[in-house]
Amino acid sequence: MSTDPEKRARILRAAMEEFLKGYGKANTDVIVEKAGISKGLLFHYFGSKKGLFLFLMQYAIDVVSAEYEKAVAWNKDFIETIWDISMIAVDLLTVMPLVLRFMGGGVFVIQEEFPEEAGLFGNPLDRLFKSARGQMDRSLFRKDIDVEKASDLIMWTIYGYNNRIAGYDWRQDGWDSQIEQIKKELRDYLDMLRKLLYKDAKEV
Repeated sequence: MSTDPEKRARILRAAMEEFLKGYGKANTDVIVEKAGISKGLLFHYFGSKKGLFLFLMQYAIDVVSAEYEKAVAWNKDFIETIWDISMIAVDLLTVMPLVLRFMGGGVFVIQEEFPEEAGLFGNPLDRLFKSARGQMDRSLFRKDIDVEKASDLIMWTIYGYNNRIAGYDWRQDGWDSQIEQIKKELRDYLDMLRKLLYKDAKEV
């Protein structure tokens, strides 16, 4: 998409706001009116309503991935790195709520409307979690357990919790009321895993 930054920002914002209504309810006439462009120009850039939606999904993923890259402070403590990455994800809901809400709702749209396109969109967290695992301090884990299986257990827990969060409909009003509860629950799960899998402080 090649256009001046101000016009680009108007189009992206108008389109994401409209798609929050749901893909079927989103109206390109509303988008072009809000963006102050012609319908012909919109379809020149994106080809179709589907093309616009898929572009927005990739745009949202790229923006969020860039924010993770800037914010992650790598920690040899695998569980704490997982916590830090997860908190960046939660905090971004406050920093860039429209992008995150669109992306969260977009997951449902992909599943319902374009399941054949699902493989095109990677989870921005996957690469970060993989990097964290590669850098983790294995000496923190108890000597009587398999470190690889223990780290698998941590990852399965975090992915399971992420899937649960994805079940929230971030397109609806009142989504922000869930944030503190999400933080508390995730901290509880990770603290439980720490007690099960890590050495006692006196052993480290």
